[in-house]
Amino acid sequence: MGGGAVYPLAVEALTLPEVTRVLSEELGEPLRYVSRSPDEWLAAVLAAGLEPAYAACVHNVFRRQAEGSLGEAADVFPTVRELTGREPITWREHARRHRAAYAGRLAS
Repeated sequence: MGGGAVYPLAVEALTLPEVTRVLSEELGEPLRYVSRSPDEWLAAVLAAGLEPAYAACVHNVFRRQAEGSLGEAADVFPTVRELTGREPITWREHARRHRAAYAGRLAS
């Protein structure tokens, strides 16, 4: 893999409700997912100070998901393992590793 190459890094394809369920199970906190339109989400995160270029990129993904035009959203790749020689971190493992940082910070 050379310079200028694109490296797809998706290792797990979970929906936001599924991520919420995993976090709730691993953190032992009852969490619920509340869906917002992509435009509502964008306004909220920009008001909270999220970097605008990153917010616009995520907004595009959310908009395409809502429209059903993001077919590649379910694609996963072995790239992390191939590049690092290690297994990638799943959402469940992330929640376990960062349980203390999440404690009491997630609103249900």
